[in-house]
Amino acid sequence: DKDAVRISAFMGNKYFILDFLWKQTPKDAKSVLDAFSGGANVAYFYKRKGLKVVANDKLMYPHMIARALVENSTTTLTDEEIEGLFAAAPDAGDFCAKTFHGYYFTKPILAFLDVAWANARRLKGYKRDLALAALGWTVVNKAKFGEFSRSKKALRGPVQNVGRETSLTNIPLSDFQHRFRVNLARINRLVF
Repeated sequence: DKDAVRISAFMGNKYFILDFLWKQTPKDAKSVLDAFSGGANVAYFYKRKGLKVVANDKLMYPHMIARALVENSTTTLTDEEIEGLFAAAPDAGDFCAKTFHGYYFTKPILAFLDVAWANARRLKGYKRDLALAALGWTVVNKAKFGEFSRSKKALRGPVQNVGRETSLTNIPLSDFQHRFRVNLARINRLVF
């Protein structure tokens, strides 16, 4: 079905049953509620089918995805706003770099996450949602960077090889930033 667009690949997502869901939908339906939207695959599918969609999730990140791609129909990020996400941010802090060093990604990537987060938070409304949804996609992009469920520290201990690193720890910052740019372009294309 041309309307089946995979927005995210959350565990347990319903992308693969969209055709089944559509067949179960009453033909005279004009709206749908996706109360636990997760990655927004179902809500976005029904939006593409022309139904009025109400989507939400208790978790903030899925809520932002739904706002960015289901509620939002016109707002995208400009080239200048995208470049602003990569700009130096002296007030970014070091939460990611301090909290997650030794678990996921290199120090330069963690420092970049602090900067990108700070810059995205300066955006308003749907623009912020779009930027943060794309940043989240970049962080969990399994196809490019390997398994996210393991960390370097998770592999330490008496049974495992001490200090063995996963594929997550050796990603060049430039590759990570490129993947973020790809996801920013993708999220802009998904807005309608």
